[in-house]
Amino acid sequence: MVFTFANWSGDASGTTNPVTVTISGNTNVTANFTQNEYALDVVINPSGSGSVTKNPDHPTYHYGDEVTMTATASDGFTFANWSGDASGTTNPVTVTISGYTNVTANFIPPIYFPLFFR
Repeated sequence: MVFTFANWSGDASGTTNPVTVTISGNTNVTANFTQNEYALDVVINPSGSGSVTKNPDHPTYHYGDEVTMTATASDGFTFANWSGDASGTTNPVTVTISGYTNVTANFIPPIYFPLFFR
């Protein structure tokens, strides 16, 4: 897990780091940390060609979280592959969060062949 220093509490306060404490008796100082959170952005390519569900579906994730994404094509489109911080054609795909994560679900548009009449 990745954490960031938040502040001091007890006989010290604030966010200045390092902090200086004058000892005049028993002293209790606590360094408080918060677990880093990261975004998982999903792009649909081309826009409107499908959707992606995330499990679990959260606004942010912590370092080491695993997220399974399932791509579903819109009518007429076909799922092609993942790109960005996920790759390949496996659907669903699982990514492990290690920082800001950006995944693109690529879909193939329908192919229309012209009809020729004689």
